[in-house]
Amino acid sequence: MQRIDGLRAWLAQVDRRLGVRTYLGAALAVLAVAAAAIALFLALSVKQDAATKDDLQSVRDQVSGVEQSAAQAAQSGVRSINQRLTALESRVDRLSTDQTTSKRELQVIQDDIKELRSQVSGGSTSGTGSSTGFGGTGTGSSAGTGTGTGAGGTGP
Repeated sequence: MQRIDGLRAWLAQVDRRLGVRTYLGAALAVLAVAAAAIALFLALSVKQDAATKDDLQSVRDQVSGVEQSAAQAAQSGVRSINQRLTALESRVDRLSTDQTTSKRELQVIQDDIKELRSQVSGGSTSGTGSSTGFGGTGTGSSAGTGTGTGAGGTGP
C-alpha cells in the first residue's frame, strides 16, 4: 500500500505539472493568435496607407510642373529686368549727352556775355563780335548804338 500511495502521489504530481503546462500552452497559443491578428491588421492598414507607384509618379509630375513654372517665371522676370535696365541706360546716355550740350551752350553764352561786357565797359568806338554756336556779327559806335546782322545757329 505504501507503494500504491507513492504511485498515487507521483501521479498527482505529474497531473499538476501537466495541468500547469497545458494551461501555459493554451495561454501561449491564445497570445500567438492575438499577435498574428494584430500583425495581420497592421499589415493591411499599412498596405492601405502605403503610396503606390502611381501616387509617386503623380507627385513627381506635379513637382516637375512646378519646377518648369518657376523656371519660366524666373526667365520672364530676368527678361523684364534686362529690358528695364537697357531703357534706363539709354535714358542716362541721352541725359548725359543733353547735359554736355547744355554745358557747351552755357559756356558760349557766358563767353558772349563777357565779350559784350568788355565792349560796353571798354567804350571802344567801334567793335565787332562773333558768337560761336549761334553765329552773328555786329558793329557799334561809342554812343552805344549800332547795327548788326546775324544768323541764328542751331544747337546740338
